[in-house]
Amino acid sequence: MPEPLDAPVAEPNVSTPEKRRKYLVTIAGCTDCHTPQDAHGQLLAGMDFAGGFILDVPWGRVASASLPPDPSGISYYDQAMFTEAIRTGLVGARKLNPIMPWHTYGGMTDEDIGAMFVYLKTLKPVRHHVDNTEPPTFCKVCRQTHGGGNQN
Repeated sequence: MPEPLDAPVAEPNVSTPEKRRKYLVTIAGCTDCHTPQDAHGQLLAGMDFAGGFILDVPWGRVASASLPPDPSGISYYDQAMFTEAIRTGLVGARKLNPIMPWHTYGGMTDEDIGAMFVYLKTLKPVRHHVDNTEPPTFCKVCRQTHGGGNQN
């Protein structure tokens, strides 16, 4: 949970394109939902952005998508597809789950969305199959139960 501020906050260091890209992904909170956690709420080491974080929402249970540049993630996305997903909540004809706040991020500039996409492409590939269209099964990688878990 956010803590109240009791002192001025330093300006972010966005002095290089790499630092700016990382800052945008950090401030958007991508890690919070796209990195699986252990039973104590700690991020699983080596699973940065690999999806499988379970969200129980009013319309059901959903696991976050894997984002690293691995075939189990969004490696097939190009920048246009990523921008469309962030702007419209659509990947082709498939709708993103409404828990993904694309409606909030859709107001970002093309430059910022592009920078985030470039950052995600620099991540270490992590094989972690997550597919909410498949029945939930136990995943030995993240120790959660999610669609496609048995393929890990």
